[in-house]
Amino acid sequence: QFNNKFRNNKNIIESVLNDKISDSNFIRLYKPINDKSNKLKTIVNLLLLKQKKEKVILSQEFLMTSYIHMMLNRLFMSKNRVHELVLYDFMRRYYTSEIARNKYIVKTNA
Repeated sequence: QFNNKFRNNKNIIESVLNDKISDSNFIRLYKPINDKSNKLKTIVNLLLLKQKKEKVILSQEFLMTSYIHMMLNRLFMSKNRVHELVLYDFMRRYYTSEIARNKYIVKTNA
């Protein structure tokens, strides 16, 4: 089921993740998402500073995965775990494909 869903939406997913989408429904979402992203960058930098200063044991990876998880829980109104699972699966497929493409490009250019 995930295979079909990803395949049917692959072009949209790639366009969104590569910032190349022209659909007006997505474009109007970019500003709030970018604003939120910029705010989070500031918070992340402050957390990293605090972590260095105070020798906090929590890893960056743990903090980021926790924040992403909480953000997704706020984003989805129902069936949060299912939506989160689908999102992570799509992201895994997208980035696995990108890595393979980049390896192929490097290999053919060598």
